[in-house]
Amino acid sequence: MNPDAMARSQYLELLKSVLTASIYEESGWSSTALAHGGLRRKLHRVLARWSLMLVRVRPFDAEARRVGRDWPLFGYTMAGHLRLVDRARRSHGQRQRLDG
Repeated sequence: MNPDAMARSQYLELLKSVLTASIYEESGWSSTALAHGGLRRKLHRVLARWSLMLVRVRPFDAEARRVGRDWPLFGYTMAGHLRLVDRARRSHGQRQRLDG
């Protein structure tokens, strides 16, 4: 692979990881705001007054993120890595047809 193609590939991998928040271990964490139970709901309301929230600390699952099976606590897209790659390929193919 030539240096330009390698740099482009590495950049796209980094961009994909940033968009899906996969570069942050904390993106495996999940909010407990949707949890059931009266006491927990009350606690969430009290914490929300101070812009705080409870989170469940979980290890990051790279495979779940790759296929889009998890809901990250934060991220710029909910699509997994595979869907991002698929969309990029389709977009690239459509551009080639329009240009050709």
